[in-house]
Amino acid sequence: GRPHNVRFPKNGFKLISEAARRSGVAWVRDRLTWRDMQPTLNEFRNCQYIPNGWLLGETGIKIANTYHDAPKWARRNSKDLPDDLRGTYRFAEKVAKAAKGCTEAWEFWNEEDAGFTVESAWDYAACLKAASLGFQKGNPKARILNGSFCKYPLRNYTQTVMDNDAAFYFDTFNFHTYDPIRNYPTIIVGLRKFLERNRVPDMPIWLTETGTNAPGMATEQSYYPKLKRYSHTQEIVVAEFIPKSQVIFQNLGVERNFFFVLSPYNEGAKDWGLLRKDYTAAAGYFAFANMVAELGKARILGELQLGDDVKAY
Repeated sequence: GRPHNVRFPKNGFKLISEAARRSGVAWVRDRLTWRDMQPTLNEFRNCQYIPNGWLLGETGIKIANTYHDAPKWARRNSKDLPDDLRGTYRFAEKVAKAAKGCTEAWEFWNEEDAGFTVESAWDYAACLKAASLGFQKGNPKARILNGSFCKYPLRNYTQTVMDNDAAFYFDTFNFHTYDPIRNYPTIIVGLRKFLERNRVPDMPIWLTETGTNAPGMATEQSYYPKLKRYSHTQEIVVAEFIPKSQVIFQNLGVERNFFFVLSPYNEGAKDWGLLRKDYTAAAGYFAFANMVAELGKARILGELQLGDDVKAY
C-alpha cells in the first residue's frame, strides 16, 4: 500500500489475485527479490512474496517465478550475479520448497543478456546450473526455465551460455519481446533454429513477458504524483493487441505467453498495467478475460486464407 495513493492507499494484492481469478487465467508470472528474502546467510524470510503467491495458488492459479538482486553475502567478488554457488543452490532449494504447490515453474535471473548483469555468459551459466539443481531439489516437479533472454537477433552472449552446457539444466526456453506483431514469425523461427543448433529442437518456448509499444508514451496526467496515464484511445490499442498477440504466438507454436502486465505499473510516462493506479480495470483487462472465456480451452488448428487484407485463424 501507498498512503499517497489517495484513490487506493491500501494493499492491493488480494484485489489483484481476485482480478487474476476472474480473468480465468491459468498461470501468472511473478518476480521476487533474493536480498529481501535472505539478507544474511542464515536468514530466510517469506516477506510478501510467498504469502502473495499462495493467494493465487489457493484459487488454482499456478505461478512461474523468477528472482534477481543477490544479497551482498552471495556476491563478494561480483557486482550483480552471485559468486557463491553453494549459497545460490541453497536459496533456490529453500524458495522452491516454500512455494511448492503454487509456484510450479522457476527461472534464474531476468534479461541477463541486457541490463540485469555485467558478468560474463559463463558466469551466468554456472549460476543457472546451481539454481536449477536447487529448484529441482526443492520441487522435483517444477518446470525449469533459463532466465529470460530479450535481445533479438540473439547475442553472442546467449550462444555462449548454451556452449557452457546450460541446456542440460532447463527444460523450457524463455524469451521476452515487445516487438511489433509483424516481427513475430521471424523471431519464433529464429528461436527454433537456435534451439535446433543447440541440439534441443523440441524444447518448448515460453514468452514470460510480451507487450506492445504501439500506444506510445502515456499522454494524460495521472492523479498519482509525477506519473502519466494512458488515454482511452491508448487503452483501446492495448485491448486490440492482446488477442492478436496471443493467437498469433500460439499459432507459431509458443506454448505459453505472459502479457506484461496485470498489476498497476507506471514508469513515468509509460503506463503498462491492465489495472490502473486506482485499481480499476482498463479495457485490456476485459479483452483478456473475454479472450480466455472464448478461446481458453480451444485448440488452434492454423491460419485461414480469407484474402490479402484479412488475418484469420
